[in-house]
Amino acid sequence: GVLMLAVASSDVAPGSIGGAATIYRWKASAFELVQATEGDAGASSLAYFQITRDDGVEHYLAVGNSHSQPTGANGINVHRWDPALARFSPHHTVPPHAHSPGMECTVALSLLDVRGAPFLVAGNARDASGCDAPSYVYAWDD
Repeated sequence: GVLMLAVASSDVAPGSIGGAATIYRWKASAFELVQATEGDAGASSLAYFQITRDDGVEHYLAVGNSHSQPTGANGINVHRWDPALARFSPHHTVPPHAHSPGMECTVALSLLDVRGAPFLVAGNARDASGCDAPSYVYAWDD
């Protein structure tokens, strides 16, 4: 197998262009950069998961973005591994909820498998910085 590492790397420095989810592959004696995802300037949490289909396994990376980043990025972006390109490509965006737009600070993502059905859990923070949204559980829907 191949050893990979994904890192949520948001940049909150004034004037910065933000961050990304960065993906690395182990090569001989060190990790080398494979890619930085697009649309994840506020990357604050990650969840890797697989979906098994009749024709094989699909690999996904969900990236939680915090509204507090300088670019205003928020929501959760789901990226799907494209074996032909050897990188993750945008697959789906879970937008912020209408009753709390721009208030999400997704600090934790996790995947649960309940009787063979995948669910993505997004833990949002509530604090003095303006983060004020409940946490959600999303069902995977093909």
